[in-house]
Amino acid sequence: MCLRQTASASVIHARGLTSRALAAKPLIQEEHGMGYEDKLHRQRTWAAFTAGAAGVGTGSYLAPLATFVSRVRFERMDPADSLITSGNAWCLAEKGVAYVVYAHSGGTVKVDLAAATGTFVAEWFNPRDGASTAALAATGGGVRSYTAPTADDWVLYLHK
Repeated sequence: MCLRQTASASVIHARGLTSRALAAKPLIQEEHGMGYEDKLHRQRTWAAFTAGAAGVGTGSYLAPLATFVSRVRFERMDPADSLITSGNAWCLAEKGVAYVVYAHSGGTVKVDLAAATGTFVAEWFNPRDGASTAALAATGGGVRSYTAPTADDWVLYLHK
């Protein structure tokens, strides 16, 4: 898939979802960021990741993404944007086990955990520096609301 360097993060995410649905092999998206360390290119990197890309090539802020990926069983996850009931976010999930919610514009996101059971550890991951901050634990069985620590982009990681 070839996208112009001006493609938005939303376009990267949507095209990634389309391409991933076409093949049984893992999706690899690369050279959509060319390594520029700015918000747009960081958003494009996470847009690819939450679309289920197994690799993101020359995206931006790859060191924090690598830190995050080393803790997450992303190979077991599928894109699950339908679990976001409100807010500007994309979701990658192993339903009932772990959820990665990329709030690309910060703000409040609501995640549908109605089909999940038990308690989930919740943490905010900063995609700019790789630091994590604890958030309130979540229980399955309903929709849970989380507000990003700042107005910038953040990753909410819910896991058992």
